[in-house]
Amino acid sequence: YEMLAGEPPHSGPTPQAILTRRLLGPVPDLRRARPNVPTAVADAVTRALAPIPGDRFTSVAEFARALQASMATPTAEVPDGRIPRTTKSRIGLWLALGGALVAVVGAVVAVRTRSGSVATTSPSVLAVLPFGPTSPDSALASLGRDLVVTLSASLEGLGGLHAIEPTTILAQLAPGGAGLTLDAANALSDRLGAGRMVHGSLLRQGGMVRLDLGVFPTDGGEAIVRGTVTAPAESLSVLTDSAAWAVLRGLWKGQDAPTPSLGALVRRKPEAVRAFLEGERALVEGRWLAAWTAYRRAIEADSTLWLAYERYQRTREWTGLEGDSVFQHRFQEHRGELPEPDRLLAEAESADTEFDPAGIRSLIASYRRVVDRFPDFWWGVFSYADQLFHVGPIVGYDVSERKRWLERTLELNPRFLPGWDHLIYVSAEDGDTVRVARAVAALERLNAGPALRQGYGYDIMPMYRLILEAWRRKGRPAPALLDTVAKELATRSSLMSGDGRIGLLMFCGLPALEIEIDRRIPALDPDSQTLIWSRRSLAHAWAARGAWDSALTAAVGNARAAGTAADSRVALRLAITGAWVGAISWDEVLRIREAIPALAHPASAGERTEIAWLDGVAAVGRNDRAALNQALIAVRDTADPDADRLAGSLELLGRVKAGGRGTADSLALLAEDRADHGRGSDTYHPLLGALLNLEAGRLLLQHGDTTRAIRLLVWPAAGIWSHVARLGWTLAGLANLERGRVAEAQGQREEALHRYREFLRRYDMPVAAHRHLVTEAEGAVRRLEGRRE
Repeated sequence: YEMLAGEPPHSGPTPQAILTRRLLGPVPDLRRARPNVPTAVADAVTRALAPIPGDRFTSVAEFARALQASMATPTAEVPDGRIPRTTKSRIGLWLALGGALVAVVGAVVAVRTRSGSVATTSPSVLAVLPFGPTSPDSALASLGRDLVVTLSASLEGLGGLHAIEPTTILAQLAPGGAGLTLDAANALSDRLGAGRMVHGSLLRQGGMVRLDLGVFPTDGGEAIVRGTVTAPAESLSVLTDSAAWAVLRGLWKGQDAPTPSLGALVRRKPEAVRAFLEGERALVEGRWLAAWTAYRRAIEADSTLWLAYERYQRTREWTGLEGDSVFQHRFQEHRGELPEPDRLLAEAESADTEFDPAGIRSLIASYRRVVDRFPDFWWGVFSYADQLFHVGPIVGYDVSERKRWLERTLELNPRFLPGWDHLIYVSAEDGDTVRVARAVAALERLNAGPALRQGYGYDIMPMYRLILEAWRRKGRPAPALLDTVAKELATRSSLMSGDGRIGLLMFCGLPALEIEIDRRIPALDPDSQTLIWSRRSLAHAWAARGAWDSALTAAVGNARAAGTAADSRVALRLAITGAWVGAISWDEVLRIREAIPALAHPASAGERTEIAWLDGVAAVGRNDRAALNQALIAVRDTADPDADRLAGSLELLGRVKAGGRGTADSLALLAEDRADHGRGSDTYHPLLGALLNLEAGRLLLQHGDTTRAIRLLVWPAAGIWSHVARLGWTLAGLANLERGRVAEAQGQREEALHRYREFLRRYDMPVAAHRHLVTEAEGAVRRLEGRRE
């Protein structure tokens, strides 16, 4: 590629960024850099660059044959059949370059035979491996793991060095594991992109400990540096300091080595360092409660150990507790003193962005910068994946990306429980049973139940087994497992809100099971809030299956029983949604509006605004201009800061219903500028985002803009645990139908089949008004499968 294009296929500010783009980014098209390269040559090079080994040529000889065959055909001819001189020259050039390419590829393959890896490594990237005791000694084994953390912190950033994130390395070891053999250490370092590694052993000598270490290139060969340091067994600081100097003196070989900045961890109070290291071990093992209490002890022992503040905040959130604002403020004030990866992540976490599409994109981009700079920093990789999971779909990010980055997280830390936990959600949402099974098996192997209970407040493992069994048995799990899950969801001890417990099955594409669970909860003596949430969920689950009549019966019943403004608006939203998509009549919406007393007396300005706006949508649906004008006046009279935009959306929806020209683009622009369907507050207008995205996606498809359409149709995959997001889960079936239409229009047969099948699986109880949609999807499946009608 570089020989023909004049530049490498991937570039970036650091070797790690280049590696990330090489493994996870798209394969660049050689013809963009050099348009006159024959298509067949470019195709051969593209195949050779494929990130997945199975997609590449199986041998150098096969690559050579592809290049030679592609260059053996004349590119132009004259009428008498002779090849012009200029064309002959080009063919000669391509053949010569082809031979050179084959030779280069042969050399590269020979170099890479040792590990089979195509990962780019850099000598400036250093992996500190655990130091094993020369004889069985659990205390020395623990010391050897602690040195990974302290020595990495000491070397990070010195003279351009980057030390691989220590918890990434520790996460690769078996629990309680000590050192690695030189070959195993070499393979691990190479896989993480390190060009060099620090490897060694520990030995007791009376009351002292001797550390023998070497710095080795990860492509094989003898040690670059060797050294021995001795220190009292209890003096981790002295041992770390001495080892850091030994490494630096050897690397710089007489030159002035930069002074280690050891303030992050060493030269601290021993009790603070011990507590911090205890937290690091617990963090890697997924013991969140033990981790955050250990970090808290470290802070109490040393109030300026800022890295402990950052870890404390993070693990506290994963135990289901709110972050400590005082701690958050203090550590953000001092984030400049953190190691570079943690500093960048802290800056991303502290970004003050609006929850609108521009703000969401900016937020995701800030996390991506952490990943590009430090692809071995597993927490940074997970944080990026987490943003893609929760809010990426709201702004049209490819939902497959979050799977990819969660997989990367688990490569770096195979024992990271939230990584497996999240992988279940994103895989189940997309019907990826293989990944669900792998994630559930991993959590069971890691005995994740007790640790996950700390975060969720109830045993969520039966839920995960239910999800897996439902997919394997086509939605027919054992009743006993349903009973177990219902009991756990009804518990009063949960640390999550009712909506955080109820509705997970909806997100995972299993609305029929959601109904089974929600029906069981009232008999289990739940608290009043959980009962309300389960009734709301029941209504949405019926709608997700297309049973809009049952959905509205449940929603109106819940609104009357709860007597709250929130539940009244939930029922009205659901009714208007059903009418907008053509499942029920607008007369039915009016009947429901009059049947809920709480709607007549909204208590807050936010409630008044939303009800007025909902009345406007109903007026648009009925084509009642007088009622729409009244709604527009009511919206603007609320003095809501967003009143003008809400009124504008009503006028635009009116033009859409009237078939006005230019409405597709206008509606899409408004949809791309809004993110209400992602908000968690009742004072915002969640139905607006849902209607805008679904309607704009449909119109864009009609106008042939499939790329823009698909970005607006993935929002139901957003993993936001609020009842606002449930509108997305409710409409996921219909969104899959639209995505199937888009994929078919793009010629993506397999994707279209998948989306049509997902629609049919989810939307399995349609009311009479929507049976034609099922007929359409069934016909599309037969057509794409090549079956006759």
